[in-house]
Amino acid sequence: MADLFAYSNRRPESPANGCTYCFDPVHTADLICVTDLWRVRLHPKQAHLGAYIVYTARHVLNVSNLSSAEFSEFGVIMARLEQSLERAFGAVLLNYSCWMNYAFRADDPNPPCQNGVPSPHVHWQIHPRYDRDVEVDGLRFEDPTFGAP
Repeated sequence: MADLFAYSNRRPESPANGCTYCFDPVHTADLICVTDLWRVRLHPKQAHLGAYIVYTARHVLNVSNLSSAEFSEFGVIMARLEQSLERAFGAVLLNYSCWMNYAFRADDPNPPCQNGVPSPHVHWQIHPRYDRDVEVDGLRFEDPTFGAP
């Protein structure tokens, strides 16, 4: 059923650095939030209702390279999104993952690179989790693995 909630992930050509996150916000139709430091967009597949991706506005290779302002604003954004998902859909918790493997996939013919070296972009995938089914516009979303590792 999750495939029913996938949307087109078409984007303009990659910028010069090849990064799939380094787009001008005007070219990203699935944005939820834009600040000077961060972007928040819907996750391409809604395996969990309300899943989204939070990524830096500038190209940052490692979490340790985030500025104090970026860390601070990340906390504000996460708090607001958590509250919104709790109110809108009854999310019980949010799972956060910061896996930056995409830039290193050998099977990707066009990985994001800078000078031929893989160039990840700091981002988090956020998956709200539900201890019950949620209905939105007549569609039922289930979370059969709630509470599982």
